[in-house]
Amino acid sequence: MIQERDSHQYLHPDILYRYEEYVDFLRKYLKETEFRLQKEKKGLSDLIEKLTKENPEEPFVSLGEEDFFTSEIIPNLLFTSVFLLGYSLFERYLYELAERISIDNGINFSLKEIKGDSDFAKIIKLIKNQKQVTLESITSEYDDINQIRKIRNSIAHFKKMKELELKTPLLEKYFSNGLLKLNKTVSTTENQIEIINSKFITESLERTEKFATKIMIEINKFSH
Repeated sequence: MIQERDSHQYLHPDILYRYEEYVDFLRKYLKETEFRLQKEKKGLSDLIEKLTKENPEEPFVSLGEEDFFTSEIIPNLLFTSVFLLGYSLFERYLYELAERISIDNGINFSLKEIKGDSDFAKIIKLIKNQKQVTLESITSEYDDINQIRKIRNSIAHFKKMKELELKTPLLEKYFSNGLLKLNKTVSTTENQIEIINSKFITESLERTEKFATKIMIEINKFSH
């Protein structure tokens, strides 16, 4: 994304550049780590198969480590940690941007007095008010990010989501494409979300990164 535009066309480009560098690092880390895990898993599976063939009368007995590496435990931990970190970096970017705009306008930065159901909503409202922008061109992106935020909250806080909250085109797409799955809870009307495919993470990183760039473009229109 960095190479696609020149730094002079943005207000406070250092904030956006730093965020994009973090995202690039996460993409690389996710890809390389997942590759190593898959290689380790295949190596262990091949070893177990080899030992079983060599000693057919003495079945291979797992000591626990093999089960751990060949199960989905480690991939799930990887997906969860990278997704949560990626969203945290996105909110940090927005927070820093809103703070810098407040400083430019000689206003003390605070979200306490702003009404909203999340820090994300409050920050966007602050930016809209202080820069006098409508952000109408990124309304659909805003809605998508809000859905990703709800997934983040569900995973980070073990917060269950009601059936009605899951009835959105974006979430239904993730479920139908096998990127997320629902783990039923005791309640028949609530579910716990689990990431089961790294493609969900790469897509969410792409969505947040595009939003970060687009909101900077909108702000820049009203900064000259």
